[in-house]
Amino acid sequence: MSECGRFNNSKLKVFRFDPEVKKGPYFEYYNIPVISENMSVLEALRYVVSHIDPTLAFRDYFCKTNQCGMCIMQINGVNSFACHTKIEKEMEIKPAKNYPVIKDLVVDFGKADKYSCIFDGVLRVYRDC
Repeated sequence: MSECGRFNNSKLKVFRFDPEVKKGPYFEYYNIPVISENMSVLEALRYVVSHIDPTLAFRDYFCKTNQCGMCIMQINGVNSFACHTKIEKEMEIKPAKNYPVIKDLVVDFGKADKYSCIFDGVLRVYRDC
């Protein structure tokens, strides 16, 4: 157990894809220290980029209000806000469902950026909200 009372390390299984490279999508595994009990998935990804793999791409936007939606990713199979989802001992992190992947965890929200709202961690057009 760590000082935060849960666990010392987290194993992240992270989706990787770079259209510039002819290699298809794959998963990369990262073992990171859990720094605090409230560590978010977004903070974990920042740790990976700062200390392990600077090539990992994700939207590093941290409004911490569950509203902007820029950090939505598929976390353990569910579209979730990476800024509010707490780190777990083992996690699978993939790009948000139903959006084209630009690189790694970055997706093209396209027109959804201008004409959508956030509902249960999923971008939806206004008429559905």
